[in-house]
Amino acid sequence: MALHPQVSEVGDVSHRMVNDMITSATDAILNQEDLSSDDKKTMSDLQSHEFTAKTLASPEVVSEAENYVGKILNIAKNLQGKMESSGGRTDFKEAIIS
Repeated sequence: MALHPQVSEVGDVSHRMVNDMITSATDAILNQEDLSSDDKKTMSDLQSHEFTAKTLASPEVVSEAENYVGKILNIAKNLQGKMESSGGRTDFKEAIIS
């Protein structure tokens, strides 16, 4: 059974938005000098995963996408804490989230 064209279009837009957000956030985080080697590996792994419209239609995959975003935000928060404690930039997490 084919999806209604509007449903298919919404799925296509949403998976591109998820992938674009993950790519932007991981790129910004990977460019930071204070990033630990474990966090670099996690970011690289997250960056290489791509969600599709078909997979985002599944509740399990939506949960997986939320987990990916949670990992990205957690690493960004930890990195911001390191920067603040060393007198560096303090707007890093907000830049990632926006």
